[in-house]
Amino acid sequence: MHEIVLTRAGGVANAFETDCAVTFRPPSGPANAVTVKAFYDGGDTWRARLYVTEIGPWNWSSSSADDPRLNDNRGSFSAVGSNLRGKLREHRRNSRQWMTDDSRTFLNLSDTAYILFRSPNDPKQPVTDDVFQRYVKDAVALGLTSMRAGGCGGYAGWRRRVSGIGPNYDRSNWCWETDYGQPEYYKRFDLDRFQTTDRRLEWLLNRHPDMYIQLIMFGKTSTRDADRCVGALWDQIPGAHKDRTVDYMLARWSAWPQVFYQIVNDTNFNGTDDGAAAGATNQDMIREIGAYMAGVEPFGTLRSAGAKRREDNPFILQSDWDAWHTYLHIERYSEVDASVCDYYYNEKKIPVHLYHGEDWYEGGPFSGASKTRAKIKSPDYYYRRMFWSVLLSGGSPNYGSRYAVLHPYSQTGSLAYETPKYTYTEPLVGLNSLVHLRNYFEQRRIDLALFEPDDGATRAIPPPKPEPTGPSQAQCARRGHDEYLIYLPCAAAGEMSGGEEHSREEESRAGAALDPHRTPGVRVDLREASGAFNVEWYRADNGAALAGAPVEGGDYRLLTSPWKGVDVVLRLQESMARQLQRTDILPHRGGAGEYPENTLYAYVRNLRDGFSLDMDIRKTGDGDIVVIHDETTGDTCDEDWIVAEKTVADLKALDAAYRFDPKGDQSFPLRGQGITIPTLEEVFRLFSERKSPGAILWIDTKDDEDYPFEQNQTLYDRLVGLIHQHNLWNEAHIEVSRTEEAEALRSRDPRVRVVFWGGRPDVIRDALKYPHYVRIGVSLKSAAAVAARVKAAGKKLHVTDKRFTAAEWDEMRRHGPDSLGTDYYVELAKLVGTDEGASGP
Repeated sequence: MHEIVLTRAGGVANAFETDCAVTFRPPSGPANAVTVKAFYDGGDTWRARLYVTEIGPWNWSSSSADDPRLNDNRGSFSAVGSNLRGKLREHRRNSRQWMTDDSRTFLNLSDTAYILFRSPNDPKQPVTDDVFQRYVKDAVALGLTSMRAGGCGGYAGWRRRVSGIGPNYDRSNWCWETDYGQPEYYKRFDLDRFQTTDRRLEWLLNRHPDMYIQLIMFGKTSTRDADRCVGALWDQIPGAHKDRTVDYMLARWSAWPQVFYQIVNDTNFNGTDDGAAAGATNQDMIREIGAYMAGVEPFGTLRSAGAKRREDNPFILQSDWDAWHTYLHIERYSEVDASVCDYYYNEKKIPVHLYHGEDWYEGGPFSGASKTRAKIKSPDYYYRRMFWSVLLSGGSPNYGSRYAVLHPYSQTGSLAYETPKYTYTEPLVGLNSLVHLRNYFEQRRIDLALFEPDDGATRAIPPPKPEPTGPSQAQCARRGHDEYLIYLPCAAAGEMSGGEEHSREEESRAGAALDPHRTPGVRVDLREASGAFNVEWYRADNGAALAGAPVEGGDYRLLTSPWKGVDVVLRLQESMARQLQRTDILPHRGGAGEYPENTLYAYVRNLRDGFSLDMDIRKTGDGDIVVIHDETTGDTCDEDWIVAEKTVADLKALDAAYRFDPKGDQSFPLRGQGITIPTLEEVFRLFSERKSPGAILWIDTKDDEDYPFEQNQTLYDRLVGLIHQHNLWNEAHIEVSRTEEAEALRSRDPRVRVVFWGGRPDVIRDALKYPHYVRIGVSLKSAAAVAARVKAAGKKLHVTDKRFTAAEWDEMRRHGPDSLGTDYYVELAKLVGTDEGASGP
C-alpha cells in the first residue's frame, strides 16, 4: 500500500464535506490509472491510499473543487517488489475457493474478534494496544489466518453504546462522531475509532502480513420492527451522506491488502409475519450499499453480508453475483458435519466461496452453564472436527472464543469472564490442535483449489449410529481420481442430523465426543481410479503420521486407522509411478522435435495436452521481449536477422515455421501457415488462459550468453514487469547459469523464482550453496552424479535430454526427478504413463 499526505486550506465548517480525489498513474501507462477518494484525517491533514499493483515508477495528481490547497498537487514514487501475498480474490481455477494476488490458494482459518479494533480511549470497554497485540500473536501461533472484526470497534448498534450480555460489554460499531438522534449525526465521523483501526491494520501488515481481516462496516439492529430496523434507519440518511459514509470507509480501508468486507453482520433478512417487512427493508439496504461499493471501490475487495443464525442468506440470486456479491457469509450452530456447505453448494448451487462465519462460542453463555444454550462437551475435539469438515467441504471455518470481550487465548486461564449470571475462568482449549491442521496442508503443499468435495466416495466403517450417513459420516475431498483426503471423526454414537435451534438433534452435535473404544475405518470408492496409491494416516489431535500399505485402485477398498479412539485424516495419493504428471514434463522449446519451436502453435498444443511450457527469450531493438532461441533468426525463419537490431513488428513479419522439418525429408509441412515469432506477453496471456493446475513456465534468458551482463538489465526489467503484470510469481521459473544473474533478477522483486542450469557436476555442486534456486536443471548424463545432492539440499531436480529412450527413462526414474525436459514430449509422456489424451504431432 502507498499513502500520500495532503494539507488543506482550513477554515471550513466541516472538513468531511470537502471532496478531493487523487489519480495514480502506473508504469504501464495512463490507460490503467486508478482514481481514489482522499479522506480527512483531522487537523489540516488529508490522505489518499493506493493498493499498488505494478512495480516501477508511479505518478499522481490531486483534484478538488472545494479547496485550492488540495487541488493540483503532484508527485511520484517508485514501487518495488515485496513478499506480500496481496488481496483475497475468487480463485481463478475454482470459484468456490479463494486465492491471493500472488496466485496462492488461501487457507482461511478464522476467529471472531469483534472488538479487535476497539479504541483504548473508549470510555466503556477500552482495548489497549498491548491486549490487541497479544491477542493477534496468540492467534498467529495457533495457526489462524484471518479474524472477523468491526471496522469501528464492534459489530452491532445504531448508536454509540450498545450493551451486549451485560452492562460491561459494548458491541457498538458506530462510525459517526455523534450519537443517533442528535442533529446531523451522519455528517462527521469518529476519528478516534477510524485512526485506531488504521494504526492496528498497519501494525498487522508490518508484523503479521498473512493475517487477514473480515472488516464489518456497519452496526446492526435486532429489532423486527419495520420502522426501526437497520434498513429503515439507513434510509433516514440523505442519499448524498450515505454515499459519503461509504466513500469514507472505502478510502480509509480498501487499500489495505489484508482487508475484505462484510457490510453488516448477523442481520434479519428473512423475517416472517411481523418481521417480513423489516427483512425486506434490510435486504434493500445491503443491495444498495453493495451495488454502490461495486461501482466505486477501485481494488476489487471481496464483499458480502451476514444473515442471522439459522436463517438462509438471501443474496444468492444471479443478480446479486452480477451486481455486487462476491462470497457467501453464513452462520450456523453445530456444524461438525459441514451440512451448511452441502446445502448451499449442492442444493442452492452457489458458485462462490462459503464462509461459515460463526458457530458456537467456546467460552461464556453460548456454551457454558447458562442452560439456555447447548453445551460444547469436548471443545478441542468439536472445533478441530468442525474445521476439518468445513475445509474438506469447500468452505471456510470460524472459531468463537469469548463473546464481546478480547481475551488473548493464552491468558484465558487467568482472565475471568463475567456475565450477569456466571463467571467463567476455564482456559480455552478449542484451538489447541489447529496448528496441526495448518501444518498438514502447508508441509504437504496440498492445494484445496484442486479438490472437490465428495463425501459419497467414502463410508465410515463401522457406520455411525443412529444414521449411516448422518453427522458422523466421513468427510472426503478428492483431486480427480488421483488423490483423496478423508477425515474420519471417530465419533461416539448418538449424533443426529437436522433439528431446530436448541433442539435435541442440535444438542447431540454440540455434545460431540470421541468414541475411545472405536478404531475408525473407511470404505473408499476407487472404482474409477487406476494404479497404486500411497497411504498416509495423520492424527488430527497431535500431528503424528504413519504410512500404511499401498492400495490398488479399481474397486472399493477398506482401510483401518492405526490408532484407536482418535479422529484421523487419511490421504490416498498416486504412487511414485503416477506422481510425475504432465505438468512436470516440459516440452523443450514447445517440443522442438514435434512442433515448430518457441511458437504459439506449439504452446497451444502443449497446454491443450496439459503440459508446462519451456521457452527462450531475447530483447528486441525496441525494448520488448520475443520468444526465440538464437541471437539470429536464420535457424528457424525465412530471413537471417539479428534479433536485438529489429523491432517486434519486423520480427512478426517472418515465418517462424519456415525451417521446421520433423521428418528430415525437406517437406517443411508448416511453411506459409502464418506461424510467427511470439512476444513473451502473448505467451503469458495464453498460459494464464489455458494452463493446467500445477503447470509452470520455464524461461531461459538467452541474451546472457551473447551479451555482457550490464546490457541485459533492461531485459530483466521488462521480464519481471511482465511477470508482475500477469501475476505469474509462482509459475514463472527463470533459468540462469550464474549467481549474479539470479541476484539481479531477485533484486527487482524477491518473489522471482530462479532455477539453475549447469552442465558439469562440480558447477552444480557449487550452485547448491545459493539458497534461492528452487530447481536445479541438469543433463541426463550428469543426473546420476548430482541427484542425491540436489535432493539433500531441498531443491527440485529437473533433467533434460533431447530424446529419452525407454532404458534412459527406466534409469532416470530411480533418481526421482521432479520434472523432465525433452524435444519429444509426446514420446516421453507415453514412457512415464501419462499419455492418455495427448494429441500427438
